[in-house]
Amino acid sequence: ETSKPRATKPGLLKKLISKHTNLLIIEGILFLLLAIMMMVRPTETLYFIVAALGVVITVFGVFYMVRTLTNKNYDTTSAMDVIFSVINIVLGMVLIVFPQISFSVFITFLSIIFLVRGIYFLVMSIDLLKHDRGAGIVGIIVSILSFALFGFVIFYPIAAAYAATYYIAICLIAYAVTDFVLAYRCKKLQHRIK
Repeated sequence: ETSKPRATKPGLLKKLISKHTNLLIIEGILFLLLAIMMMVRPTETLYFIVAALGVVITVFGVFYMVRTLTNKNYDTTSAMDVIFSVINIVLGMVLIVFPQISFSVFITFLSIIFLVRGIYFLVMSIDLLKHDRGAGIVGIIVSILSFALFGFVIFYPIAAAYAATYYIAICLIAYAVTDFVLAYRCKKLQHRIK
């Protein structure tokens, strides 16, 4: 005998939808505010994000160290956990005190991504050319663009960092709009449930 899935009560369903709607609206507002901050003051916002990340990493490191040291079954693995915690705390503190290094790290990270992407697409395109000439040519074009972006990041690092900041801001606006549309649809669904 197969048991039928229990139907969710309308009242409970309305509460769940209301909760998700509120979360979507809050998330959308936060994304929108962050996007505006990134567009108006990209440098300060980038420093703020890095410093906030530093706080999170430091808190995580301290929490992990306290949890490891208060554990009664302390062994060799626990010693490794303590070292890991110390690294997290030091890294977090560096990001809090010197957020300016974010530009160097960010630029290095961007350049590596574009270089790896360019090499990957070039290798893939050479293989594709044997089977599908059109796809191979498209792959080579993408590879050339990736190498061009790599060059742009290397020779114009500050401009690249700002461009990436604006790109992230545009993505955040898109996420915010999506959240608001979903929240609106949830509200409409909530009114339909009796």
